[in-house]
Amino acid sequence: MDKHLNKELDRFMNHLIQEVQKGNVVPIIGQELYEIQHNGSTFNLYQYLAKKLAEIFNVNCQELPNNVHLNHIIMKAKPSNICDVHYEMNNIIRELNIDLPNSLEKLAEINDFNLFITTTFDSLLKKAVDKIRFNSQSQTKHLAFNINQPDDIEPNWNQDHPVVYGLFGKATELPDYVISDEDQLEFMHALQDREYRPKNLFSYLQNKHILIIGSNHSNWLARFFLRIINNVRLSEPKNNKIFFNHLSDNELLNQFLDSNQVNNIRRLQHNNPIDFVDRLYKKWSQTKSSTNISIEPFYDINKDYQIFLSYAREDEFSVKKIYDLLIKTGLSVWFDKHELDPGETFKKSIEYQIKSCRLFIPILSINIQKKKERFLFYEWNLAKERKKFFPEFGKHSDDQTFIMPIFIDDSYSHFNDFEGIHMTNFNDDSSMKQFIRTCVRICKG
Repeated sequence: MDKHLNKELDRFMNHLIQEVQKGNVVPIIGQELYEIQHNGSTFNLYQYLAKKLAEIFNVNCQELPNNVHLNHIIMKAKPSNICDVHYEMNNIIRELNIDLPNSLEKLAEINDFNLFITTTFDSLLKKAVDKIRFNSQSQTKHLAFNINQPDDIEPNWNQDHPVVYGLFGKATELPDYVISDEDQLEFMHALQDREYRPKNLFSYLQNKHILIIGSNHSNWLARFFLRIINNVRLSEPKNNKIFFNHLSDNELLNQFLDSNQVNNIRRLQHNNPIDFVDRLYKKWSQTKSSTNISIEPFYDINKDYQIFLSYAREDEFSVKKIYDLLIKTGLSVWFDKHELDPGETFKKSIEYQIKSCRLFIPILSINIQKKKERFLFYEWNLAKERKKFFPEFGKHSDDQTFIMPIFIDDSYSHFNDFEGIHMTNFNDDSSMKQFIRTCVRICKG
């Protein structure tokens, strides 16, 4: 890449990261990001799937292009019933035993992304988000469009949990997902129907920038795809843009996208999608690191707080959700976002807050056990010492409540620190609603 294009991409990346951190960008992920390792070789997952399908249908791959696609196999196999192809592919997907693509894990690390749209039918992106953000606990919703019964995101979805949405379906035993070009045509036809397509999803996208990474479509399929995502004519001015790093090798399509007929779409001069994700992740990580130094944590050391959150730094993503739920009720919450162990002044402030807060909430997870020395153990000991005095505060059960643990994974059985104290399951919606109501009742009387 020459210096001019490199500077242009840097300028764009700086602007893009700003929008990402505001929550204004939704990535659409395609097959070209699915680079995997298998038997010492590196190749694209979907080429691997095509070759596995070829074995089942006795198709000679030597007669096909090196960059073989699933559609090549289907055209050669000419199955009497297309349902057989979907059934066999679902079995191949279920038996996959591979490491997650590195690019997907990097995208999952960017926790400003809470909605991911994918044009693939596997579940690897969901698994990547679960692995990175929830210690491989299944917490990410995996929704999908299909022609028979399309899923949709919740009305007024508030990003309280990550969602992966399969725009071209997800693998099942039924032909409810896109394998062939003909499947893709049918899905695009259905997605054009404003009454049928997921209304909440498309309404949400209207206020977001779209970042398409690693999708490669033929000329006219790419045009239809962009028109569906854009929701209005491509020549009609909009505040929100569609960015893509590489959508097609077709020269006519690229000429069209670069022409004055298109106002809302910008093609980036960076064709390798995996390199693009590397660059995006690096820039985001650098910005996040510098932000953590300059931005104040979510507390004022001179203020008394009703609730103190004690947690491992690795669990910050989940803890931020708990924090948001609590402050929405009007409660004041100490949420320490310092990355390093506190100094002496800060330590005294923490001691004061634990001695003066009304509720102490330890967030329990497997991550805590990964280090033998953590400052939160000191916080726990302070809280347990203070708990000894609570029975004197009143006659009601609420008057005696001070420590209210939450566990965010299956780690609760490994902790004896809070034996005899009720623990709340973060992943149980009804339990969390009751937990929030209890906090409000105790702190506000």
